[in-house]
Amino acid sequence: MNTVAFTGRLATPVTVETYPGKDSAPAKTKAAFLLAVPKRKRDALQPDWIAVECWGRDAEVCREFLTKGVRVTVRGRLSGRFIVSKATDRRRLRMTVVAEEVVFGSGCDLALRPLTE
Repeated sequence: MNTVAFTGRLATPVTVETYPGKDSAPAKTKAAFLLAVPKRKRDALQPDWIAVECWGRDAEVCREFLTKGVRVTVRGRLSGRFIVSKATDRRRLRMTVVAEEVVFGSGCDLALRPLTE
């Protein structure tokens, strides 16, 4: 089972892209943002940077309500893909959380309840 959950603050504004549908399929909307998740390193807090993307209606809601600095909980699946650097021609692995649920506001802490199948 590939499920992850993170709580942190938006480190970047939400960017939204719309992709045209093929044939008669409707267009798809994708929202992407960077999440800063605090971790303790020695005596200081330093963030882990988590790339997050969400699709469809969730993307529209994120665009409307999320701004930089807002605290959110994201639950979804981890996705990895290789990207080739144009400058060095080397392959790099880019990990992204594909969100299935984005909770913000006072419900952030409640969103980390255990999953039931």
